[in-house]
Amino acid sequence: MMSAEQIVSLALNPETRNKMELDIFGRLARIREQQAQLDTDLEDILVVQRLVQIVKGYEIQGTAN
Repeated sequence: MMSAEQIVSLALNPETRNKMELDIFGRLARIREQQAQLDTDLEDILVVQRLVQIVKGYEIQGTAN
């Protein structure tokens, strides 16, 4: 783990600052990709959950009749 002083020192150096910025932007892009995948997964889960509710509703109606 770097100290705050080390991070500031690296950030003040133009060469290392550019590398740090690229690293940060790369991480941000990966996080956004992961978030998009999680959103898609959540949508799929909600669709399946709704289908299960529908099927259960038909099963309950079928046993009631």
